[in-house]
Amino acid sequence: MIKKVIPFVHNKLKETVTNEDYVIDGTCGNGYDTLFLSRIAKKVFAFDIQELAIKNTEERLRRNKVYNVKMIQDSHENVDKYIKDKEIKAALFNLGHLPGSDKRVVTKWPSTMKAIQKIKNNLVVNGIIALVVYVGKFGGEEESNELLSYVRSLSHEEYNVIKYSYFNKEKAPYVIIIKKNK
Repeated sequence: MIKKVIPFVHNKLKETVTNEDYVIDGTCGNGYDTLFLSRIAKKVFAFDIQELAIKNTEERLRRNKVYNVKMIQDSHENVDKYIKDKEIKAALFNLGHLPGSDKRVVTKWPSTMKAIQKIKNNLVVNGIIALVVYVGKFGGEEESNELLSYVRSLSHEEYNVIKYSYFNKEKAPYVIIIKKNK
């Protein structure tokens, strides 16, 4: 069965993360992925630059009686300021804009790249970084091109990288998964 991108990513995360692991939600948005991660991990560090995203996520977590999430209103590029001594098993980025908000406030490649590079430093062997990329959004094509160029440059001895996409749907969202080998 061919899964849509979010169920595909969630399935890969379930295969990777245990209730003893630390994970990152690099873009908490409205809290759906944060809630999902909270149910499979020991601790979630959830980032977003927008106050509305933090409030929406906190409300979703409160309604679901979730207490293993640290909310951080800051850019994911500053992940190293908040997570210094934790080994990270997985990180999830749902790139683009906050649904229901200004579509011009979007993730941008320079900050996403910095976040990925910093997370790689704390990523355990067999840990993953999953990125859902929305090509059709404002700035999405540029971010997608930069991301694809970056992941192509990663050493295949150190990382396996896959792209999960619909081949016959132009501008459809797709997934990149970076798995640390050693």
